[in-house]
Amino acid sequence: MMNNELMIVLLVVLIMNTALALIEALVLVWVSTDRRNDPVGQMPGTVVVQNLSTYGDREIELVNVCNGQRFNKWFRGSLILGRVIASQELPNRLFLGDQQSISRNQCCIVESQNGLVIQNMSRINMTLHNGVPANSPQPLSEGDYLDIGGSRYLVANII
Repeated sequence: MMNNELMIVLLVVLIMNTALALIEALVLVWVSTDRRNDPVGQMPGTVVVQNLSTYGDREIELVNVCNGQRFNKWFRGSLILGRVIASQELPNRLFLGDQQSISRNQCCIVESQNGLVIQNMSRINMTLHNGVPANSPQPLSEGDYLDIGGSRYLVANII
């Protein structure tokens, strides 16, 4: 009887992880098909998420301006910044801290046809890009600043 209960618990955990990954993929597709202002000068809705099945083509480095802490992450397609720690099931995450002023899905960096763009994903905690709310996709470049959860981050490097 104990083995059956353990198998049921493991099955439920597997189903929940799969559902979370599916929801995350749907959110990324929603961000990529946003029909608001297009930041890269093309027709609205042309922000395209690239292949999400493998990761490792791009690297971004953020530096906390206040304390000098560095955050590096390799990714392909998209990267969600927030307070969820990356795992095997959710590899496209960059953990910035666990304070309540950072949402689990704070903002998303998406690879578009013309480079990287950033957009706020939180309804509660705002992401500022160079001092402006990132309510729609905005082009992201080295030297830009992101204000997230009361901290300011410098986009130090994009490879």
